[in-house]
Amino acid sequence: MKKCISCHQEKIDEDFEISSTTITKIHRKKVCKVCRKSIRKFEKQLQKIYGKTKPLGTPCDCCGRTDVQLSLDHCHTLGTFRGWLCQQCNVSIGGLGDNIEGLEKAFLYLKKAYHNSIAFE
Repeated sequence: MKKCISCHQEKIDEDFEISSTTITKIHRKKVCKVCRKSIRKFEKQLQKIYGKTKPLGTPCDCCGRTDVQLSLDHCHTLGTFRGWLCQQCNVSIGGLGDNIEGLEKAFLYLKKAYHNSIAFE
């Protein structure tokens, strides 16, 4: 059994798409097939409204880079358009949990690590 991070329902493993496999384990997506289908439909609607990408020269809403293509960023929980992000910012935010708590934990970690590195100088 696995809990979907979108609908928060406990479902059987087969209700989640396979993301990767190893010799000993099958890894599955964190969002169930039903929610992934509705998210994909919603993403297509957003892309029709806002477009799928922005041209070079447009600054990333997070880091400000203008030398890379930007992609539409949206909240998977609320379904709202958030802005235009470069691939690096989009993957980084997603990797931190796509929420404020994950970003705060990373901030506190870097702050602590910076403080500890000064002690070694």
